[in-house]
Amino acid sequence: MSGVSVADRKTAFAIALACFCCVGLVGCADPGRGPEARKKTTDADIHAEPVGVSGSGSQQDADAVAKAVEATVVRRDSAGLHALFDNAQFVNQVFAGLHPEKKFRAEAEAAGLSKLSTNIMSAVEGGGDYGFVRHVKRGTEIRPLFRLLHPNAGGLNYHELIVARDATGQPRISDIHVYISGERASQSIRRLVLPAVAANNEGIVAWLAREDAAIVRNFSILKKIIERNEAQDFPEAYRLILTLPRQLRKDKSILLLKLVIAQQLGSDEYLKTIRELEEAWPNDPASDLWAIDVYATQGNHEKVIEAVDRLIAATEDPYLNYLQVDGLVSLGRIDEARAAIAAARAAGVDTLDVHWVELGFLLSAREHAATADMLDTIAGKFGIQFEDILEIPEYADFVASEPGKAWMRKRAEE
Repeated sequence: MSGVSVADRKTAFAIALACFCCVGLVGCADPGRGPEARKKTTDADIHAEPVGVSGSGSQQDADAVAKAVEATVVRRDSAGLHALFDNAQFVNQVFAGLHPEKKFRAEAEAAGLSKLSTNIMSAVEGGGDYGFVRHVKRGTEIRPLFRLLHPNAGGLNYHELIVARDATGQPRISDIHVYISGERASQSIRRLVLPAVAANNEGIVAWLAREDAAIVRNFSILKKIIERNEAQDFPEAYRLILTLPRQLRKDKSILLLKLVIAQQLGSDEYLKTIRELEEAWPNDPASDLWAIDVYATQGNHEKVIEAVDRLIAATEDPYLNYLQVDGLVSLGRIDEARAAIAAARAAGVDTLDVHWVELGFLLSAREHAATADMLDTIAGKFGIQFEDILEIPEYADFVASEPGKAWMRKRAEE
């Protein structure tokens, strides 16, 4: 009826999770209900926002989960991280009021947020970071806030981990509020599994909003988009997105997916998509995270600094000061750039990207002795050889300086 085949239904949750993880990197159904025993589905069921599951949300539970997550990151333990997610409670929120087939629910619960935990650990193993920032209070809930840094300046995101007690009374992660998408993972995935649920429940179809009905009708195209993206066929994935109906192209999940794909195609497509996102969601809490890229590409350093200031106020994360350094240097505000680096060091992030920021500042400030020390630090920690340093214009003043000449002689003797 909707273009959703049996095979599609079997993999719908995995497809939704893949779509969510592209940008992420993100109420109970009766498990005994099958096609033969469904209650009438109402408009309130369909559009109900997944609510937080009941749990202590206590400081003690939040501390326990935060420390457990940090330990898995230190061990590079993707399976251990995945085990901290309570898939049953997460899936309850995804399917709240939808009453999926028992088998579909079981498949979804088995998958849970496994792909997200794998992607987080892949980022860490590649030179990124997943670090605890602070605890955030939302009503009576205490949520650990984690910062996700992708390697090679590949992106920044924040996750509020929603903590609840599982069936055995242990604190675990029941959902994640993802800053880059401005909503919970369960909300993002919920919209994308609607086609599979609707294919076996006409009561749901009758109550779908226009945007949700469009997702159902275009599920086969969405599936192809995810497949092409995962195969790194970005031009085809982008082309397929442009074939979607206009109202669906304005859906937040689709716009964010388009943005991730456009980022691989060049600045024109990327900037155009960011503008579309800002126009469709002008007051979205994620807007500053995306806007930084736009302003930096445009060379609008003042706007970058303003956007970062707002993010620092919202997250209380000192790491974000690093994002202001290049802009401050370009504006000649060297003392402020030095202060930003000092403030950012409080975050304790020790990635290669952070060292590049500091090295760039030292070169611009012509602090040659400190530049030599930073080059040694980067070489020792990350194995960078700097074999072509004489060919890079930014290093000209350094190699002509006495500390630079001494560093070059020492390197030649090694």
